Amino acid sequence: MNQSTQAGFTFVQNLAADLNKGDVKIPSFPDIVIRIKRALEDENCDIEKLTKVVSSDPALAARLLALANSALLQRGAKQVQDLRTAVGRLGQKMVRNTAMSVAVEQIFLGSSLGSHRERLREIFRESTRVAAYTFTLARTLTKINPDEALMAGLLHNVGKLYIIMQATNHPEFIDSDETMDQLMQNWHGQIGKAIIEGWGFSEAMADAAADHSDLERAVMGPADLTDIVTVASLLAQPAANEDEFSSVRAWSRLNLCDERQLAIIHDSESDIDAMAAALGG
Repeated sequence: MNQSTQAGFTFVQNLAADLNKGDVKIPSFPDIVIRIKRALEDENCDIEKLTKVVSSDPALAARLLALANSALLQRGAKQVQDLRTAVGRLGQKMVRNTAMSVAVEQIFLGSSLGSHRERLREIFRESTRVAAYTFTLARTLTKINPDEALMAGLLHNVGKLYIIMQATNHPEFIDSDETMDQLMQNWHGQIGKAIIEGWGFSEAMADAAADHSDLERAVMGPADLTDIVTVASLLAQPAANEDEFSSVRAWSRLNLCDERQLAIIHDSESDIDAMAAALGG
């Protein structure tokens, strides 16, 4: 084993040890997410109180306004001009989801990461696009809560972001883009699951992060959150070839072999693009 291969192996060993000990160093939320969480836990929280909390973060406020005016969420023809109306239109869960979108961006893109910045940015863009697809798939084809599906899509690649950050802190372990890609492919699911559990989100969201890449995953019953994230990840690919997806179990479980069902999603493409952009993509 040459020196660079040994270094990559050592990096993997460290990740595996952290996972086994439950010692993945969970990134901290920005203050605005904590304040929104506390506000939503207050049974007396209303639109006025939530708007006051949100207004303290200009980036979040701007993103909420953009989302409220996106085609997938806009109710009626009127454009929203003020934050209070945007919060009322989106609802508490979508406000929380949008705050997480801003938080993930700040956590993983807010520091100086040198040559890895564009790779991180591209993974974040992909996550916002997958999130827009998960929202649409859940709302259109299943009974799964679309707000939960959006959050699962947004966080499905968080393990990749974490691995890149750790590699940035330990450049001696990673000698090439190929090594980085292999590490992410092999480890991002379990790392992502640990982070999502550490952040207090549902088991279903954590499982979606861990298992969405398994195209042969077989489960009983109706389509679940992991199926939605799997299909959204396929559809979000820049050069998606849908003819190749018919053998994917999640594709069949969402009944997308039916051309009428698939057409419903295609009809929403421009709205999905707009929602991804509003989420920060």
